[in-house]
Amino acid sequence: MASVRISVLTVSDRCSWGEAEDRSGPELISLLGEIFPGNDASAIKKTIVPDDVLRIQETIIDWCSTGMDLIVSTGGTGFSLRDVTPEAVTPLLDRRADAMAAVLVNQGMANTPLALLSRPVCGVRGRTLIITLPGSVKAVRECFNVLRPALPHAIRLLREERTKHNAVHCNCSESAAKTNEEGDVNPKHFSESIVGRARTSPYPMVEKNKAIQIAVELLQGKTKVEDEVVSPYEAFGRICTKDVVATKPFPPCRMAIKDGYAVRCQGSLSPRVRAYAATAGALPAQIISESSSSSDDYKLKNTADDVVNEEWCVRISTGGLVPEGADAVVQVEDTKLTEMNLTNDMELRINILKRPIPGQDIRPIGCDIPVGSLLLAKGHRIDAAAIGTLVMAGVKVVPVTRLPVVGVLSTGSELIQEHLECAAEHKGVQCQGHIPDSNRPMLLALLKQIGVPVVDLGIAKDIRHELESKLREAHLCDIIVTSGGVSMGEKDLLKHVLTHLGYTVHFGRVNVKPGKPTTLASDKQGRMVFALPGNPASAFVMFQIFVRAALRALGADKPVRRSKAKLRIATYLELDRRPEFLRGILSVNANDQCLEVRPSSMQQSSSLLSFRDADVLIELPGRTSDRTIMIDGSVVDVIWI
Repeated sequence: MASVRISVLTVSDRCSWGEAEDRSGPELISLLGEIFPGNDASAIKKTIVPDDVLRIQETIIDWCSTGMDLIVSTGGTGFSLRDVTPEAVTPLLDRRADAMAAVLVNQGMANTPLALLSRPVCGVRGRTLIITLPGSVKAVRECFNVLRPALPHAIRLLREERTKHNAVHCNCSESAAKTNEEGDVNPKHFSESIVGRARTSPYPMVEKNKAIQIAVELLQGKTKVEDEVVSPYEAFGRICTKDVVATKPFPPCRMAIKDGYAVRCQGSLSPRVRAYAATAGALPAQIISESSSSSDDYKLKNTADDVVNEEWCVRISTGGLVPEGADAVVQVEDTKLTEMNLTNDMELRINILKRPIPGQDIRPIGCDIPVGSLLLAKGHRIDAAAIGTLVMAGVKVVPVTRLPVVGVLSTGSELIQEHLECAAEHKGVQCQGHIPDSNRPMLLALLKQIGVPVVDLGIAKDIRHELESKLREAHLCDIIVTSGGVSMGEKDLLKHVLTHLGYTVHFGRVNVKPGKPTTLASDKQGRMVFALPGNPASAFVMFQIFVRAALRALGADKPVRRSKAKLRIATYLELDRRPEFLRGILSVNANDQCLEVRPSSMQQSSSLLSFRDADVLIELPGRTSDRTIMIDGSVVDVIWI
């Protein structure tokens, strides 16, 4: 068997934080080396992630997208609340292998009845076999005894299936291409004939705002919005899907607002001071001796007396638990120390300069968060204050919308991987006609900055069957973002390929500059494809306008930030017939404190240098008979990027 591509994933909070040594992962690598002796152990990918659903899923999706044959995880399959590996892996599987999981449990039961508490999950994603094992080294060894004879055969079956699929797929593509070549020339249908290609676009021009509306309505029209639960620490920026109500009061007990003394309002104005101090975090005291002749005066005793009464008070600090018997707190500034024990550094008696009132400087139970109060409303975007409130209220998990998985694909036969050399360069020949693929790394970085899980779909050449294959590989993505292949060139095939795969093209041209060929398509499952132009600046701008609007509709991106600013230019600027977005640099006028914006240099759609210092997009209106230019000082809309 050829070399098997293997990845090992250790799921453990403590190992990922460096608090414990990972022993199961190396053991897995050793055992896999025995089953697949042709593999170099150093070639096996290995990583450690915490017990976090999103981190587990992101790692597995990334590995599957790179063509892994086998992924084996260890840890997180038990009954603990932090054991979430089955919940993370199950949604990723195209086909489950429940028999394999059952055999793993049976194998464990032969050694210990506690194996009944294990929840292994096995199955196939695409062409990748995924197996989840327990976290102990002993359990890993026991499971591999039963997996050993089956794994090589399983990998062979998956590889054979892939080979047959590709052969059939290529034959179908060639047949379809011939049919189109021999058919009638029609600009609305795909034709590989150069002379038969469309000379005008069959897609009507759609206004920008209408195009955004179409995309948002498609997303909002989904019958079900998927959600998941995360801890408050992972919920920043997410959209809450259900009302979250307080089940406990906060504060859970009476607490002091100021530093001073816990007293009884109608008690003595010169009370004695207990030895116990109700400092923040101190355990509550219930009883204290009232003898007055020895050092035992101030020791805690098991009596039924209140800690605070008419004759006794207690030192207390801000946030301290108000003792039994106290109904007010007197700040230290309103007292005078009259008796003390210098030897033991103890206060014995104070004078209260102003009689307190009931409840003075005491936070009652539930004054901040009463039981039943609404902590977070459905549809609310979770910000920093909301996270603090949830933690304060003791909320452990929050229901939020599931983040969409976004795949990024570059198209173009001229593109090469940015870190690879062209084949001709290996022979000492200058590589001509090829350029680095800058769009895909740029778009992936933008998506990671937003915080959504991404899948790198790589590069597809301008060949129909290769485009189809790449789009089929993205079947587990919610949104696919492509760049290139949507204009009027003879190799711009993407719109035709999408139609052939069953996608509905909702618009194929937008009245905007740059980015006129921007296309939106969706399939019956609700998967959306944003096909952006290939010019880097156009792809960047259209991502900001359309893709981010879609992510906002799914609760995966923060609201757009718009401002008004005065346009600063040398003389005047001629308007294009299409509404236009310029890259701009924002500043504040020192005299009137108003925002000003200047277009950056090099506004060509092929140049990314214009974004180097840009922090906004300048939105210019289309040219009309009444307005053909913008002059210095004109007020324009800007979008922060």
